Amino acid sequence: DMQAKIEADGKAESKVYDKYACWCEKTTARKANAIEEERATIGRLQDHILTKKGELASLAADIEELTTGIKDNQESQSKATSIREKENAAFQADTAELQEAIGSLDKAIRVLSGAGTGKASELVSVAATLRSVIQDAPQSAMAQQKVSVVRTFLANPAEFAQTGTKYSPQSATVQGILKDMYDTFALNLEENSATEASKQAMYEDYMHTKIKELKEKTEALSKREVAQSEAKKSLSMAEEEREDTIELLEGDTTFFEDTKKNCQRKTADWAERQRLRAEEKDGITKALEILDSDDAKALFASATTTFVQAKAVDQHGARQRVVAAIQAKALQSGSPALSAVAVELRLGGHFDRVIAQIEKLILKVKDEQKQAVVDRDDCVENEHTGKVDKEDLEYKVEKLENKLEKLEDTKTKLQDKIDTSNGEISDHDQLMKDALAARGTEHDEFVKAKKDDEDAIELLDQAIVVLNKFYKNKAALLQEEPKFDKSEDDAPDAKLNKDYKGKKQQNAGVVALLEHIKENLQNEVAAAEKEEAAAQDAYEKQRADDRKLHEAMKQHVSDLGDDKAGVEEKLLTTGKTKTDVEKQVTDAGTALAEINTGCSDLIEHFETRRKERTAEMEELRNAKNMLAGQNPNGFLQK
Repeated sequence: DMQAKIEADGKAESKVYDKYACWCEKTTARKANAIEEERATIGRLQDHILTKKGELASLAADIEELTTGIKDNQESQSKATSIREKENAAFQADTAELQEAIGSLDKAIRVLSGAGTGKASELVSVAATLRSVIQDAPQSAMAQQKVSVVRTFLANPAEFAQTGTKYSPQSATVQGILKDMYDTFALNLEENSATEASKQAMYEDYMHTKIKELKEKTEALSKREVAQSEAKKSLSMAEEEREDTIELLEGDTTFFEDTKKNCQRKTADWAERQRLRAEEKDGITKALEILDSDDAKALFASATTTFVQAKAVDQHGARQRVVAAIQAKALQSGSPALSAVAVELRLGGHFDRVIAQIEKLILKVKDEQKQAVVDRDDCVENEHTGKVDKEDLEYKVEKLENKLEKLEDTKTKLQDKIDTSNGEISDHDQLMKDALAARGTEHDEFVKAKKDDEDAIELLDQAIVVLNKFYKNKAALLQEEPKFDKSEDDAPDAKLNKDYKGKKQQNAGVVALLEHIKENLQNEVAAAEKEEAAAQDAYEKQRADDRKLHEAMKQHVSDLGDDKAGVEEKLLTTGKTKTDVEKQVTDAGTALAEINTGCSDLIEHFETRRKERTAEMEELRNAKNMLAGQNPNGFLQK
């Protein structure tokens, strides 16, 4: 029966091992492929990341340059505007002064020319107005001599007044000087206005150029900032995907190595198990051979067994007092260990053996206390580890959810691209069908036109042959021997014009015309054949290009489909991983709850139980000392 059971166990274990070995083979192969794909993905993402980093560096340099250019442009505009405003303010001030001066000069001239004849008060008023004008006027406005005359007028304007009809030459002189100043100021005003207009035009042209330049730089900056944002987003996604892939690679690599080691260890264990089972079967076979021998059976038949039992007798009352004291203390303390000692003594246990038992109990209580400390520390550590593991798993679930969301978004975008590409393929196929139909129609028209021309040429040939045959054979027809109805001596009754030559001259022109028509038709057929050949060649070339484009578009759709399938595979894998991790989170929560349940009582009552164990060990030591003091040499037990 034992051999049969061993063989049955071996077969059952062999099935289990075979299943495990199959799992090892498939799992390691699958993980090896996954590791290879993940390494390739990391390499591809690394290249993409380097490309994007280079692109971002270039964009950053462009943005910095454009930002500096925009700032410089704005500063130039502000500076130009500030200068223009100051120049215009100065122009406005100068214009106001000149206009005021011109007005004053005009009034003075009119007064001096006779508008205020005989009114010295008006001259005094004009002189007061002119003083500020003369003081502010530039030295180049009039000569020094003239300045002296004007100052004389300003000092005593009443002397320049006319009385009656008396003419004042000094008034005329001042009047001429003022007219010259008037003309000079008017000219200055005109020149200043022209200069202001020129500066304003230059400013407007400059600002137009700067505003246009600013707009171009701003638009370029906006485009580069958009490109920078997209590049950063692409870089971020690539880096995140790379980190996720690296994490997956590390997990798969660790799983692969652990699985490989476990599989190798299991294989070694299985080989050792088979060896031991073979040795066991061999030992059982040999044992059966020994036990089934005739000598063994005879030996077992004659064998007998003797049992001796001894009983201890208590002959001393001192023992009872010790036992009673220990029993009372056990009841008082409630110590299980001390109660066990009391029971042992009540049953007649030897003091030496009981003392040894007490020492073992003391050691046991100490070990229990040490184990309690270890258990408490384990509980604290396990609770902490459980919380950390659960939080790590929850964070991993969150990352997997984000990854699933990104994969779903990528899948949607790929599907949109596939739909768009399929629509483009359908449109392109329709264009190819339309081109084929058009080529077929053109070819049918060519065949029909060619046949019509060839039939016409054939008819022309027939007509030409008939006409040429008649006139070429005319001489032979005229020289043919006549046939007579009666006899060869009697001539037939017929009169013929021996000079008739037929319509040969008119026929020559007709034949030439037909030949010309025929030649034109032949040239038309040849030209049409060339055009048809060229059109067919162009169509075949276009057809080949269309087919290449069609295949490229199909390949693009296929590549998109492969990418989508890869994303879907990642979705399935990531979803399964998420489900597994969520289960791990649940299991971790359950395990943590179990740890809390199991450890709460231990931690809560740890100090109380420590004190109880300390008291228990003290009672056991007291019992030991009591027994040691009540153990005289004659107190023996057998």
